[in-house]
Amino acid sequence: MFPDDIQSVHLVWVILLCFALLPEAGCRSADAGSCHEVKIAYMMRQIGPVELVPERPGSGEPLRVCVHTGPSCCTSKMEDSYMAAVRSEMQHKMRSYSSELKYLIEGHKKAYQGRRVKEEKSGMDA
Repeated sequence: MFPDDIQSVHLVWVILLCFALLPEAGCRSADAGSCHEVKIAYMMRQIGPVELVPERPGSGEPLRVCVHTGPSCCTSKMEDSYMAAVRSEMQHKMRSYSSELKYLIEGHKKAYQGRRVKEEKSGMDA
């Protein structure tokens, strides 16, 4: 269960790093003047409205994650969507892990209390 969750979180970071570190190779399509591949990836991951992805790479927009020189298929609104998606996914994972941990603690607590009651009873019988 945990390895799948970790892989999911790693996938989000890989996508973010694609935009940040590999703009020329990973965020361009075969047609160098198109953002088609980025639009497909953005749509498949369901990060936000596909309309946020430009048709053609642009430059001059202040980016915080996808910082690099030259034209980019990333926009600040896309970055915001990615950050919101990562935040939401992390919160979901934390809630899930917290519930699992609470369940495990409760199970161990019941087992310990049951064993303790048994020991007290056997001590009284002796």
